[in-house]
Amino acid sequence: MEIPGLDTLYEIYKRSIERRNDALKQRKELADELMENCRKWVLVLTETFDDAFAKCDRTENYWDGLDIIRRQMQDLSKLDYRSLRDDSEILTFLREDPRFKSFADACVDFYTRAVDSKKETYLSIEREEGCSTEVEKAKRQVTHALYETLEEVAVEYRKVKIISSK
Repeated sequence: MEIPGLDTLYEIYKRSIERRNDALKQRKELADELMENCRKWVLVLTETFDDAFAKCDRTENYWDGLDIIRRQMQDLSKLDYRSLRDDSEILTFLREDPRFKSFADACVDFYTRAVDSKKETYLSIEREEGCSTEVEKAKRQVTHALYETLEEVAVEYRKVKIISSK
C-alpha cells in the first residue's frame, strides 16, 4: 500500500471477536481501540499530504504530486468501508447494546468521511494548477473535515465511557 499503516488500521473492523461474559467491559475496551484507531487514521492521512507536498515542492511538478494523491486514492478504494456498517463483527457487537449504537455509527461515519474527503481532495487538485499550493490547500480542507468528524466520534466515545453496569 502507498499509505503506510493504512491496511493495519483498517484490520480492526475486519477482525473477529470472541465474546466474553463481561460484555460491558468488552464493549468499552473495543470502544477504546476504535477511538485510538480513528485518531491514528487522522495522523496517517494528513501525513500523506505532507509527503505529496514535499514531493511537489522538490520537483515543482504538479503531476508528481497528483500521482501521489492518485495512488493514495487507489489504496483507499481497496478498503471496503461501505460494508463496515453491516459486516463488522465489532460494530455489530457494539450495536447490540443500544448505548453503544451511536458510537459505532459515528466510527463508520468517520471512515466514510475520511475516504470521501480524500476523494474530493484528489478531484480538486486534479482540476487546479500549482501543485504545492493545491496540495497544501487540500490538506487544510481534509484535516478540518477529519478533525470535525473525529470530534463527533469523541463525543460519543465520552458517553460510552461513563456507562455503568445496571
